[in-house]
Parts: sequence; structure tokens; C-alpha cells
Amino acid sequence: MRYKVLLICFVALLIGFVPVNATELRTHSEYSGFPGGVIIQNVPILNTYGGDVFWVDTVAGSDGNKGTFQRPWKTLDYAVGRCAANNGDIIMIKSGSAISVGSPGALDLDVEGITIIGIGNMDDRPTITSGTTNGADIDVDADNITLSNVIIDLTGVDSIDAGIDVNAANFTLRDVEIIQYDAGGQADTAIILDANSGGFIMENVKISGVTTSTGSLSGVSIYNGTNTAAAGYTIINSEIIGDYTNACIYSAATPTHLNISYNYLRNYQSGDYAIELTSTASGRISHNEVVVDTPSAAIDPGSCQTFGNSVYDSDLTDAIAVQYLGSGGAISVKKSGASGIATANLFQVENGPIRIIELIGVVTVTIEAAANSLKLLVDPVEPATNTDLCAAADVTGDAAGTVFSLARYPSDTLIESTNGVIRSGATLTAGAGAVGQTPIICPAGMIEVNGTASTAGKVDWYLRYEPLDSDVTVTPQ
Repeated sequence: MRYKVLLICFVALLIGFVPVNATELRTHSEYSGFPGGVIIQNVPILNTYGGDVFWVDTVAGSDGNKGTFQRPWKTLDYAVGRCAANNGDIIMIKSGSAISVGSPGALDLDVEGITIIGIGNMDDRPTITSGTTNGADIDVDADNITLSNVIIDLTGVDSIDAGIDVNAANFTLRDVEIIQYDAGGQADTAIILDANSGGFIMENVKISGVTTSTGSLSGVSIYNGTNTAAAGYTIINSEIIGDYTNACIYSAATPTHLNISYNYLRNYQSGDYAIELTSTASGRISHNEVVVDTPSAAIDPGSCQTFGNSVYDSDLTDAIAVQYLGSGGAISVKKSGASGIATANLFQVENGPIRIIELIGVVTVTIEAAANSLKLLVDPVEPATNTDLCAAADVTGDAAGTVFSLARYPSDTLIESTNGVIRSGATLTAGAGAVGQTPIICPAGMIEVNGTASTAGKVDWYLRYEPLDSDVTVTPQ
């Protein structure tokens, strides 16, 4: 019986049955909890909160209430103002709540150490909507704040400057969906990280829109890089999709200790980056999936380490993912073979030279048993003289699955591997002609395959290269 009474009292205290004087809001046990902890049947309850827990419900709440679950407040900004700095206070926003941000700073997160959590799933999550002026924003003006599980809609008016303006350290945005654009409104920037914003963490956040509308500059802009060695910027496990004039993630300053990892980044803007940083930016960019229409302009990493990133060419329906190795990057493109084995253009190189790392062909339809020999060559823009990349190999009757590869020297015969395996850069058999290909500097021009006859069959060609200039493009023909 004693335990039942204790449990009933505990529940009553949490849901607000015990009267409380508004002037005693901080000291009453309704919010202070049990300083000595809670033990039921000799088992301690460990997941207690150090601070106060307040509730917001824009549908049924009132700012004249006490902020409890049954008597929630109506406005989020009011709830923030009732929190105490560094007390570990938590604000819970009830499912279905709609919060309007109608002017600059209308929602100001200015109490250090608070956590704001939305209740609900998918469309039932609380929604924070921008107002009618392009300066309307959510201001983050105190350190160590977390905002999670809400929807932020920035399409209320066209060309909002920045949906979330972060001016303080260690702000965490987690499990949030940001609608940045639609046909009628495109926010310039979803999140802008201003001075003193080091320690920013963005995790499992989706920034996108309801249509692919132009007008936005970037998804995340890092304008200040004065953070200390202990701080940094972390963007992980997130999606940023848009038609951005700058980039999905952009900085014109010197951010340091960056960690941009395991994200999906898609920029529909032709020729623009998914990640664009200054030369002094530092940190790591790893294991991102990047989709752009110009793979050589996918990632401008500054001085960041890059590894494990995959780049897709949005212009190719059969584009293959390739690892981005560093500034300039390693990119792969595919030329699907047409029916018939004959002389044909494979890849057009424009606006500068490339470094060919590998160039291979895979027979997908058995080549006709009629005499034919193939070689690869480059027809450069200047000088206008064709240059062989290898000597011709007899490909008569080569079966599906056969792999062609360049050898070490242009005078060596095109390698044929009938078992479908090529050891890149390694000796296959004795003799100079069977040594795996080494990188070749290829000028702007056309990479071609030359056949001595036209016979039935089909070969898919794959080129892996590094652009030697930021404007270089390679287009399958």
C-alpha cells in the first residue's frame, strides 16, 4: 500500500494535480522532482532529468497556464523565456502544434543549455513556419541548445535570408525536416552559421523542397571559421537537395575541424558544387553520396581530407558511383556500346587535360567470328594529330565477358582477358605487352576506338580519370 501511495503522489506531481503558486514556480517540488532520487521496489529509476520539463501545445495551450502536460503553454518563445540557463531544462512540443515565426527573432533560442523536442511522427510533428518578411528566422543566441524532431517550413514568403541563424556555440539540430523551397517561395539559405557557431552538429536532417525550384543559394552556409581547436562543424547522416547557386554546403570563410560525412548531397544547379569550401578550410569530408551534372565540380574541399566519397553524374542514366580521391577527384564514366564493333567516338574531353587512370572495355555481346582488330587512340584538339594509346589487338570471336585494357606503353598491344579479370597496374603474364596500364596525360579532344572492320558484337567502355583543371568535362559519346 505504501508503494501505491508513493506512485500516485509521483504521478500527481508530474501532471500538475498539486496546486502551485506562480511565484513559487522554481522552488515547488512539482518541477524540482525528487532530489534524493526515486526508488521503487528497491530499484532506482535512473533516467530522471536534472532540469525542469515544460510543455507547449499551440492548439490547446495558454501562456497563462503552468507549462505542465495537462496545462501546457501556447507559445514556444514564451516557454524558452521561462527556462533557466544551464539547468538542463527540456521543452516538449505536443504533436500537431503549429508555430509561426513572423518577423526577425520572433523565435529566439536565447537560454543556454535547453533542449527542445517535438512529439510525433512524420507530418504529425510540430511545424515551425516562416512568416511574411524575408528577415523572419529562428535565432540561436545561446550556447549548448538542442532542437529535435520538428518540421521547419521556410516557404511562407519568397527569399527568406536564412531560416535558422546560429550565433552561438554547440547548437545541435537532430531529426529535423526543413522545407526550403517550393514554387512560391525559396529561402536563400536554410541554415547560416555565423560568428561563434563552432561546435555545430547537424544529424539526420533533411533539407529539401516540394519541387525543384530555383532561387536558393545554399542549404548550409558557414560564414565564420574562428572556432577554436576544440570546436568544429559536424554535418552527418543528412540529406541536402536543391537547386543551389553556391552549393549544398558552402563557405566563403575559413571553417576548421569540419566533419562532413555520410550525407546525400544533390545540387540541380548546372555546373555548381555539392560542397564548396575555401582553400583554408580544414577537416574531413568522407563517405558522402554526391549527385551533380559536372562530376569534376562535385566537391571543392579546400584543405580538407577527402576519402570514401561517391560521385554520380546526373546527366547519365547509367552513371556509376566512383570514389572521389581529393582535390579534382577521380571520376568514372561509362560509354554503353552500340551494336557492331567498328571505329567510334567514346569520350569527349573538354576545357583541359585529364589523367587517365584506367580505360577498359567489357564485351557484352560476343564479337562476330570475322577478322577485326581494335585499338584505342586520342584525337586531340591541338595538335591535330591522332595518338595511339595502344597497338591493335585481334578481337575476332571474343566472347561476352572478355575485358580489354591498356598496357604499359602505347606501343604495346591492347590487353585481352578472356576470364574477365584485369589486375590494374600489375603484371598479368610475362612480357611488356601484358603489363597493366599506367596513368596517361590526355589533352582535350576525343578518345576513340578504332576497328579494322565492322563486325557484330558490343563493348561497354569505362574511363576512370582525374581532371587536371576545375573546368574539365568528360562526356560519353
